[in-house]
Formats: sequence, C-alpha cells, structure tokens
Amino acid sequence: MAILQSSGRLPAPGYALVDVVGELDLASGPSVTERLVQVAGTQMDVVADLSQVSFMDCAGLRALSRAEDLIPGRLWLRSPSRPVAWLMFLTHTEPTFLALPPAGVSRSRSGSLQKAEPSRDHQHPEQHR
Repeated sequence: MAILQSSGRLPAPGYALVDVVGELDLASGPSVTERLVQVAGTQMDVVADLSQVSFMDCAGLRALSRAEDLIPGRLWLRSPSRPVAWLMFLTHTEPTFLALPPAGVSRSRSGSLQKAEPSRDHQHPEQHR
C-alpha cells in the first residue's frame, strides 16, 4: 500500500510536493489519485517524488495518469525509483508524464522536449532553488 506524505516543503511557489512511499498498485492507486488531486486544490501544480516507491504496476501508472488528468495544474514526477523507471521504460510511458526536465527545457503534452517559454503559471519548480 502506498503512503503519501505532504512534507510541507514547496519546491517553488505554486507547487505542492508529495512523497509517494511503498507500493503503487491496484489496491493503492485510487487513494493515490485522490490524494494528489486533493493536494493540488484548485490551482497548484504537484511534484510527486517517486524515489521511495518499491513496486508499481500498470494500475499505478493509471493512477498517475488519472491524477494528471484531474489536477488543474500539472503533475510533475521527480526521482522515479528503479521499479517505476523500469515500468515506464517497458510500457513506453516515459514521454507521457512530465518528469522534471533540466531548467530552461519543458516537455509538451505530446512528450516532446521544447525550449521553455518564460511563464509564471508553469515555471519549472527546480528553477526556484
């Protein structure tokens, strides 16, 4: 079962950070989606740190995809653990999700990298560090 921890740390103004810990699967997926959407509120982007996810299956991918659809801002994935990265590689879903790209580069909804336009609304969260 996945545990979501809102650390209270904000990687940047307008972003909420959530640490996902444990297994992200069929049993925990719906609650993970619900929590990510709840944390986003009505206007925040969410950075989901996946470094402590020990297992993720396709239902976990679906939970992240559903959360991305429901969050009014964007869902950024940070530090995917080896199981997460491996599953995303095998399913060719890496470009689907907005991983934190290098500063000055953004990823379009289609997954292609493009030069980031300065935008107050969707500025890269790591640029504020």
